[in-house]
Amino acid sequence: MLNFTNVGCLLEGWAADMAIFDVSTIPYAGSQSDPVASLVFCGTDHNTDYTIINGKVVVDHRQLVGFDEQALADKANAISRKLMEKAANKEMV
Repeated sequence: MLNFTNVGCLLEGWAADMAIFDVSTIPYAGSQSDPVASLVFCGTDHNTDYTIINGKVVVDHRQLVGFDEQALADKANAISRKLMEKAANKEMV
């Protein structure tokens, strides 16, 4: 047991994490009998429409709240390029 308190219910003052997906679109057509399986086996992307962590909305209408998504992607891609360049340089030695 993890000894967490105030978890397991969607009530004010309780910890709550929730991801909300729209599985009513064409990529998920025919999979409503098992919505969890539809998220695993169907669809073209698995971005949430809304994500709530500990009662705070962190994704709203598919947009990360409080962060510049493009700046994060640019930074991650720059780091990735540096790592690939470093790996390529090591292979040459």
